Amino acid sequence: MHADALATEAEILLDYVERKATCLDQAEMILPNSIYRDPGQFAEETRQLFREHPLCVGPSCLLREPGDYFTFDDTGVPVVLLRDRDRRVRAFLNVCSHRGAPVAVGSGQLPGGVMSCPYHAWTYTLEGRLRGIPGREGFPNCDRAELGLTPLPAVERDGMIYVLVEPKGTIDLAAVQADLGQDMAGFGLEDHHLFDTTRIPVRQNWKSLLEGYHEFYHFAALHPNTIGAISYNNICHYRQLGPNHRLCAPKLTIAELKDTPRDRWQPRNHLSFVYYAFPATVFFVVEDHFQLWRVYPVDHCHSVVYQSLFLPRPPADEAEERHYREFFEMITRVVIEEDYWLGERLQRGIDSGLERNVIIGRNEIGVQNMHRQIGRVLGRPPQMARVA
Repeated sequence: MHADALATEAEILLDYVERKATCLDQAEMILPNSIYRDPGQFAEETRQLFREHPLCVGPSCLLREPGDYFTFDDTGVPVVLLRDRDRRVRAFLNVCSHRGAPVAVGSGQLPGGVMSCPYHAWTYTLEGRLRGIPGREGFPNCDRAELGLTPLPAVERDGMIYVLVEPKGTIDLAAVQADLGQDMAGFGLEDHHLFDTTRIPVRQNWKSLLEGYHEFYHFAALHPNTIGAISYNNICHYRQLGPNHRLCAPKLTIAELKDTPRDRWQPRNHLSFVYYAFPATVFFVVEDHFQLWRVYPVDHCHSVVYQSLFLPRPPADEAEERHYREFFEMITRVVIEEDYWLGERLQRGIDSGLERNVIIGRNEIGVQNMHRQIGRVLGRPPQMARVA
């Protein structure tokens, strides 16, 4: 969002604060709690949402320079993403053509711009071509031109990277991304610095876990000494962006704008943004950085979360490095000790097998959209309460 759009967002939220209002959906959504534990539905979700649907893996600055790469296998398919010499983002099955070992591990910068299998040192170019076979005499009938890495569909647009882990699939980016990338313009998706990423295993169904990112109704109760101490509870402005959405919340300082001429406003100092990239990626944007969460299901009651912190530039010195290290450890501790602590206890109720309904309020509009989009893909539309 650019300056005028940010100011308009601030005006809307100043009005909401004055009226103690928030965006509301048409009615409550009623969900059977079996959707969080049903093995048949879980199998459909992992196949249709994480194998057959494009995934937003993060911002363009994950891969800033040629030779930058990162890997993940949380969909059940090992993937390596990289930026080639022409600065194009590419994705491949992270499987060597020889004996199936990974050709890249972790993330970083590929030495010499080459992927090298750690098993027998077969090497591949950034374009996925097989470059070298040590002991070539042992493979006289192997044609290097036919033994490159298997490419996967990957697209980069508006500072966002999408990948599809099905080799024969295609990405309809207009349908998948819609206006999400354009709405996030100006937030540094192309040029920020990745400070760190941590992997957090959570004993909680992936949908139940992801719900907590899509509403600000829980700030005062669950986070009274952290985000609840700086932001209004249960106030947000919602915008639909194709299957995705944006939520914007006011900080307690937003009233300071009333006494400041509009052309001197710094709205990002007083707002926080949550962007949802369907099905399971969330960006959290504040005044001086943004965070990224990628959520993947492990089984019906376990998930894994990758939490990343992006800064406008690398820390300038040891003091800044220490400051951001402490900040990163703090936000990680908060989600583990508050959000995921509660999530594991929610999971106990789900695991009990006792049938009951889950109610998603009109004010939990982002949560409703998440379930509505999941239902659209699976052909299982959620039930809405009768409109009074």
